Amino acid sequence: MPRVRLRIRGKVQGVGFRHFAITNAEKYGLVGHARNRIDGSVEIEIQGDKLGVQGFIGAMHIGPRHAEVDSVEITEIEENPYEKTFRVTF
Repeated sequence: MPRVRLRIRGKVQGVGFRHFAITNAEKYGLVGHARNRIDGSVEIEIQGDKLGVQGFIGAMHIGPRHAEVDSVEITEIEENPYEKTFRVTF
């Protein structure tokens, strides 16, 4: 099961991006977490089947209606077998 870390930059805080991530994680059956970073970006770790992860990444390039996504940095990371849900962390 692939796991990736996304760092999303642009106008991505204060526009419902983390809720958008939750909705898409549920849609694609993925687990992980999302959090705002102090530099104004959103960081997401996501894990699940390959097609689901790809679909999720595609949605993050677009973002919610009021977001302006400038870039999405993708890093493959080690799987976390203990994570069972998708949540927002602070």
